[in-house]
Amino acid sequence: MDAESEELEVLARTLLDPESGNFTEEVSQLLPLVGTALLVMDRVTLDEPWRGRGLGTALTLEAILRLMPGCRAVACSPGITDIVGERLRDEAEWDRVNTKIAQGWQRLGFLPYRNSVYLLSPT
Repeated sequence: MDAESEELEVLARTLLDPESGNFTEEVSQLLPLVGTALLVMDRVTLDEPWRGRGLGTALTLEAILRLMPGCRAVACSPGITDIVGERLRDEAEWDRVNTKIAQGWQRLGFLPYRNSVYLLSPT
């Protein structure tokens, strides 16, 4: 199984009841009863020269606003997905960048839920 499929599987196992396909009872209690769909923000990727300027956060917000009608929740698993070059081979730098990415998602209103899954209620 490739990394993308594994990430989506973790997200699904964390949020959805395997028998019904609906949100688990615990997740349902966290979310207002508005909409039924789940929007998964799987990847936000910027070319290297544009990174570190807050554009990822701004563009993600724009995408969410356009795609969220009818959604009860928006979910993501923030972290590094695009490993290019030698810059992130150092563990401290890896942790620093992952923390910065998670903080960007939190500025949009995402809250850590569990298993590295973050949730946002469109309301």
